[in-house]
Amino acid sequence: MFAAYKMIAREMPTIKNKSYLGCFYNSRPANQPNLQNELFSVELSASECINACNTIQHSVAVLNKGLQTCTCYKSLSASLKLVRNEIQAENCSDLAFVTDFATSFCKFSSFINPFKEIVPRVGLISVPGSGNTWTRQLFQSLTGFLSGSFYWDQQSFRQGLIGEMEQWQSRRTTLIKYHYLIPDKLHKQTEALIADMSKLIFVIRDPLKSMIAEFNHKTYKDHKIAFQNSKAFESTARQKDRFERHFNEQLIRLQSFTLVRKITQRPVLIISYEDMLENLFPQILRIANFIELGEDLTVLDRSVCTIFNAEAMRKTDKRKYSEDFTPTAANLVNRKWATAVLKTISENFLNYKLHKMRLDDYIESLSRVTKE
Repeated sequence: MFAAYKMIAREMPTIKNKSYLGCFYNSRPANQPNLQNELFSVELSASECINACNTIQHSVAVLNKGLQTCTCYKSLSASLKLVRNEIQAENCSDLAFVTDFATSFCKFSSFINPFKEIVPRVGLISVPGSGNTWTRQLFQSLTGFLSGSFYWDQQSFRQGLIGEMEQWQSRRTTLIKYHYLIPDKLHKQTEALIADMSKLIFVIRDPLKSMIAEFNHKTYKDHKIAFQNSKAFESTARQKDRFERHFNEQLIRLQSFTLVRKITQRPVLIISYEDMLENLFPQILRIANFIELGEDLTVLDRSVCTIFNAEAMRKTDKRKYSEDFTPTAANLVNRKWATAVLKTISENFLNYKLHKMRLDDYIESLSRVTKE
């Protein structure tokens, strides 16, 4: 079963039509135990087949080009059980499409029953601005469980993260958002929160770009408002070296994440924001496996549903920048020091066998300075 999802993971980046899943061959054996409904028509178009399956609330519509039959499958996992071979561009007979029903059922999530161990207690640790809001939205869509937070952010609550206003100790949520690994005077509850989690997920992003996102948030106290142009951004950023000070703090905090093996014995999964942007499907399957739901058929169905809604979810928390502030931001920091710290972080991640950081990409961002 999981191998079939890996096939879809490879094909997913190439899909241009939102509803098109792929083309298969030899996917209609004589014995069809998981077949839910079958509609026959001599002249049935792809759109008619999709609509027919959607009407009866089935997730996948398969149109056989040779037999001109339309087969509806209740769930994606049921249809994948019939896939015997790899996706082939030339020698394929069945065109598979995802219905609107399949892309809507994963939009609903609920609280966890605190008296049942349905899913592990997972902490979500990240430097602010690294994409934790999008990660939480993806998690909710993937699992059907609400993500929680140490913080009470009304904007996040309004964006569908209902667990934001729930006490993190209630055990009615998981994937608890937090920004620290090492306790200090201002964050004394860090040790208690980390100790309460059975697993930890870290989201890592290009430090310069995460700081740009967080600096906008610190300035406007809003997830969507951004500076109008680079001049306005630079003017504010240079006041008392605000941007550089915050950037240095966040880079040191990222460096502390490499010590997770020393601080806690909890299982750790590190996800790159850039990897999620490039090819999301394998990353959410990693999350599903990490929280011990990788073989859950409902979660596997929700994973594909999540992919089709991922971009819309990301845009709910995405600022619309009038221009790229990265070159301006690179001028505001000590690039030599930052490069040295990034190399140390990358080396530590590798030494502790935690993560292969996109070091070259992050250093390239620091080199994109504007001409003064």
